[in-house]
Amino acid sequence: FAQGAHMLNYFRVAGCATARSGELVEFVYIVDAHSTISAKAEALNQARNERLSNIQINRIREVAA
Repeated sequence: FAQGAHMLNYFRVAGCATARSGELVEFVYIVDAHSTISAKAEALNQARNERLSNIQINRIREVAA
């Protein structure tokens, strides 16, 4: 199906990172993005905003809006 360039898709981005306390935490973000690449960037930004470090993205999956 054809999509306009302005259409955003939803991606479920899962990964793990180190919290400020030093413990390993897992996260799942639902982000809206144009592609898996921009979804990954958006998730990295969110993780950094939450002061996580050693951020690793494990899975990116497109989900229905």
